Amino acid sequence: MMVRWRGMSLVVAAATLAAALAGCSNPQVSEAPTDAGVCWRVTQFKPKLGFLSVSQGDANLETCAMHLEYTRLTQHLKSIAGAYQGEFLFVDAHDITSAQDIESARFSLFTPNQHQDLESKIHELIQREPAAAAPAKTTATAS
Repeated sequence: MMVRWRGMSLVVAAATLAAALAGCSNPQVSEAPTDAGVCWRVTQFKPKLGFLSVSQGDANLETCAMHLEYTRLTQHLKSIAGAYQGEFLFVDAHDITSAQDIESARFSLFTPNQHQDLESKIHELIQREPAAAAPAKTTATAS
């Protein structure tokens, strides 16, 4: 009879621990917008994630990343975060990465040479068309 109670108490302890850990999860870690083809910019991280639409009709994650890089360069930002179809994007002068959520491991989308080439082409575009450097209109979302 004693063995049964020990086994039962281990199960109860494990269930209690699992419930406690689930309660500790960060609610902010989750939700990137999933709208098809829409590239989003993260506007705030706390207390709740906020997003603005940067572009629509983007065919893939890499296209969204290019739009975010363009925004970073034209607005003279050190870094920018965004989202595309449920994935988060992080853009700075050194790398463009993606992740499943804010706190997950990040993976590079471009090689260093590709990123440098992209940045150079965006600078060329800005120099040729100064009006293109004006910030685009954005649409807010209530995520």
